[in-house]
Amino acid sequence: MCTHVAEGHSRAVLSLFATDNLLFSASKDRTVKVWDLHSGVECQSLSGHPNNVVGVKYCEELRLVFSVSSAYVKVWDLRNNTKCIKTLQ
Repeated sequence: MCTHVAEGHSRAVLSLFATDNLLFSASKDRTVKVWDLHSGVECQSLSGHPNNVVGVKYCEELRLVFSVSSAYVKVWDLRNNTKCIKTLQ
């Protein structure tokens, strides 16, 4: 049974990562969106990739999100206003 539909990306979703409480979606719209799985509401949108975001992972212990597009990996800190703290090339 479908309980929620996450709508918010303007282009296709390419990757997902889920915890007990959060869903992370990576998209061709060059963003990662963070969703509250209990309410189905978008919590945050992480932007700044130059190309399609093809992968996303989350480390719950450190509260860091890792997103990948072409030759870039961005590291986002969910503890600090969800800022990109590092871009790896």
